[in-house]
Amino acid sequence: MPACKVDHDASPQFSILRNFYRTHGYPSIDDDLAEAFQAIKQNVQANRCRTVPRFSAVLQGFLLHKYRQKNKAAREGARGGWRIYALFDKQNNVLYPIIVYPKKEMTDVPDRQIIDCVGELLKVLEQRHLT
Repeated sequence: MPACKVDHDASPQFSILRNFYRTHGYPSIDDDLAEAFQAIKQNVQANRCRTVPRFSAVLQGFLLHKYRQKNKAAREGARGGWRIYALFDKQNNVLYPIIVYPKKEMTDVPDRQIIDCVGELLKVLEQRHLT
C-alpha cells in the first residue's frame, strides 16, 4: 500500500477528544498518536487496520478505518491501548482521524457518535473546498 497523508487537524471532534484525554490522565496521547500516524503514513493498513463497512451509506465514497495503537502510559500494548477511527479518502490518499479513545474507557464508539463525526468532518472538507 502506498504512503498516505494524515490530516489530524481537520476533525474538530478528534481535536476535542485528544485534548480531553491529554488533560484527563493520558499524558502520552500525543506521542502515541504521533507513532501511530507515522506508521499509517507509510502504510494506511498499519496498526491492525480494520475497515468498518456498516457506515457506507453516510461516508460519501470515503472508507472508515479503525486502528489500534499502544498506550505507552498504560503498558497494556495495543490490545488495551488507543482506538482511532478515521476516514480515508482513497482518491486523494488522505486519512482524516475523527475519533480517538482508550479501550479501557469504552469497548466501542456508539454508532450515532461515528455518524455525527463523519458528518462534521464532511462539512469541514466541503468548506475547505469552497474557499
